[in-house]
Amino acid sequence: EEPAVAPADISQQHGEAAEQTTAVETPPSSEESRDALTGLHWKAAFYENAQRRVAEWKRGGTPAAIVLAKIDDYDKILQDYGRDGCDLILRAAAQFLKATTREMDHLARFDKSEFAMLLPGADLPGVISVAERLRKAVARCRLPLKDGEMKFTLSLGAAEPVQGDDVDSLVNRARLLKALGAEWSHRNES
Repeated sequence: EEPAVAPADISQQHGEAAEQTTAVETPPSSEESRDALTGLHWKAAFYENAQRRVAEWKRGGTPAAIVLAKIDDYDKILQDYGRDGCDLILRAAAQFLKATTREMDHLARFDKSEFAMLLPGADLPGVISVAERLRKAVARCRLPLKDGEMKFTLSLGAAEPVQGDDVDSLVNRARLLKALGAEWSHRNES
């Protein structure tokens, strides 16, 4: 059995979770705006950056790909562990995303339980490798609680641009592949 793993400063911050709980806010549209809980950009900033990268790809074929990551069973986690537990998982997921990506990559929080990664200069096989490392690392993670520990998993979908793509079609394809992967994963657990 592998040892329990937690991102470095998540376990240290947990004691402060009750005092610093931050609900999902309505994302502002400015590129400089960030989610106060995770430190990641909001969806609008991701779209602005992704539009530039898709345009670059159309002009010169510079590869770029995206990964969408959704926290599995988020509503059940909320029911079982409350807002503090969800905030702890959101911070941990953001830290895993940051640790998995390069400085040039763009990370964003899409909604209450979904994140996006834009990986310029990466092809789909490389991105799938990154996503799989992320998925495995998160699956080994155990987050400390007063009465034990909590774990979570991510469903991931990756896509690279194809002819005629815009950001919405790229995101929708990654979202579809994420949903298919989650369905396959859940079938394999039973």
